[in-house]
Parts: sequence; structure tokens; C-alpha cells
Amino acid sequence: MQSLHFHDHYEIYYLLEGNRTYFIDSRQYLVKRGDVVLLSKKVLHKTTSLSSEPHSRFALYFTEDSLPDVLHPLLDGLFSCCVLTPEGGNAKRIKTLFFSLLEAQQSGAVYRRQ
Repeated sequence: MQSLHFHDHYEIYYLLEGNRTYFIDSRQYLVKRGDVVLLSKKVLHKTTSLSSEPHSRFALYFTEDSLPDVLHPLLDGLFSCCVLTPEGGNAKRIKTLFFSLLEAQQSGAVYRRQ
């Protein structure tokens, strides 16, 4: 999204291909393929293109209501770090997890709280 905005949910953004410039609050980040951006709710942000090169990404949105109560206090700390660059086996694992989520969504799998 090229205009500054914020929302009432958390966002996990995973860049599959390309490069992006991410503006988060008053800071600017270069986001490269394989990077993960963690956005807390109500954080002003936008992303723009560095070139005419295409990009593809996953964006996962959720609210506290979709998580067990015990995790709620951990969210602010976890989402205080904006851009992560996973390495080695972690990079491969994160990519696999995002594709697993996509597969679950496309198959119509139903999430339920247990």
C-alpha cells in the first residue's frame, strides 16, 4: 500500500520476491526477499517500490481475539522489532510456514480455538 495507513490488527509481512522500501512510523527500511516485517496495530506505515521490478509477498493479519489469552502480553514485545532477516534453516522454515498457511487457506481449512 503506497499511502500511509494503520489498522486495528497485527500484520506479519513476508517478502517472497523483489525489494521494497518500508516506512514505519518515522523510519525507513530496505526490505529484501526473505525479510519479515512485524507491524503492531495502530502503527503508521506504507511500502513503496524501489524499481519497476515486480514483487510478491504474504501478508498475515490477526487480532488478539484469534490467540489464546496467555499470548496477549507477549505481542507488544514481539512486535516491537520491525524488520527481521532470517538466515539459514530459519529462512527456509519461515518460507515453508507461509506456504503452509496459504495451502490451508486455499483448501478451506477451518481454524478453531482449542
